[in-house]
Amino acid sequence: YQPMIDLLRYLEANSFRNFIVSGGGRDFMRGFAQDLYGVPRERVIGSTVAYRYVPDESGGAIVQHAELDAINDGPDKAVQIWNVTGRRPILAAGNSNGDLEKLAFAGRPSLPALRLLVLHDDAQREFEYVAGAEKALEEADTRGWTIVSMKNDWRTIFALEA
Repeated sequence: YQPMIDLLRYLEANSFRNFIVSGGGRDFMRGFAQDLYGVPRERVIGSTVAYRYVPDESGGAIVQHAELDAINDGPDKAVQIWNVTGRRPILAAGNSNGDLEKLAFAGRPSLPALRLLVLHDDAQREFEYVAGAEKALEEADTRGWTIVSMKNDWRTIFALEA
């Protein structure tokens, strides 16, 4: 979404290190994160398959196991953020119940944070859905997190819009 890209550029221009934290496959997203979002591949946190090192005459190789290592959703998003960065985010954005713990993990009482929940409520320019975000919306309302309406708060959703 163009407003999210704009936010990433703004944060980057103001010395923030941006990360993508998704339930999607980390290695898949690493293939396009730099070109599409301007986020380097080492700052992509996502679901992973298990890997192992296999020695060989050329220095060894990292190969995939046929099993999952981490499903980066729900509470595991907060754990993976900590595993990769060693700190809490001061700004977190999400759009589903799977982002609840990531948003809650941002900041702490002595360290304020901005928590953004993107509400997919624009049936004309994208598609409207709330299914899968009901708990997140309730929690955002209860905790005073910022809810961003695609319909009411974004003039542009996709870069190619007129």
